[in-house]
Amino acid sequence: MTNTEAPPRTPLRALLEALPGLDRNGDLPYYAQIKERLRAPIQAGRWPEGTLLPTEAQLQVYFGVSRTTVRQALADLEAEGYIVRHPGRGTFVASPQRVADRRPRRLVGFLETLRARGVDVQSEVRGVRTVRASSRVAASLALPLGSPVTEIRHRSLVHGQPIAVSRTYLVCAGDLDAEDIRRKGALLTSLREHWDRVHREPFRHARRVTTATLARPEEAQLLQVDPGSALVLVRLHVNSDRRPVVYLQALYRADRYEYEEFLEA
Repeated sequence: MTNTEAPPRTPLRALLEALPGLDRNGDLPYYAQIKERLRAPIQAGRWPEGTLLPTEAQLQVYFGVSRTTVRQALADLEAEGYIVRHPGRGTFVASPQRVADRRPRRLVGFLETLRARGVDVQSEVRGVRTVRASSRVAASLALPLGSPVTEIRHRSLVHGQPIAVSRTYLVCAGDLDAEDIRRKGALLTSLREHWDRVHREPFRHARRVTTATLARPEEAQLLQVDPGSALVLVRLHVNSDRRPVVYLQALYRADRYEYEEFLEA
């Protein structure tokens, strides 16, 4: 996001004095405490995009820790998309348009996770209808080609800017409440609740496949990018205990989406 005017910068001394000190007797490492103390005002909106943050040396002196500890905290915040560092200029609060996908390894929607973190996420249900399953949809849902399925067309925005469009296909969902999805702004949660209520058959596991693709004209218009722009394509296959029940195809703007996964060594 490009601003025509530079945002006001809070004096660095005031920024520092507003930060709580460290818990010297707690179990949380110092770098993690510093990270949380810097992240909280960003999430709360008290430090808007472009706010200049204290230097590493200032943070080191204020918190009474090593430079390495400060650098670890800042590196984590940068990796999570909260700050951006410019050599020779300083460290600034990053644009809220680029948000990192840091979900736990369970079936929770990316945008639902963002909303739980306090990010401004809007949900647009662009249509719910019954269609005939294409070869890909039929194979994903273990149905004969041409079987009737419910199609949900959906667009998501973060801070008023489009980040994703999706088409979701669900088996036997003629009574699905589109208004419920709009109201909750949580597609996967609404689908899970619908399926459990109607079929008494909860979602059990899912498989996610991520790849790259290029924006076609319709997708480009919805995402406000040029045709041919790079997009991240996510395919999600959701199963109950007995059968496949949901197939989702989501397209994310590559300039506003990151996927990060933590693995045990």
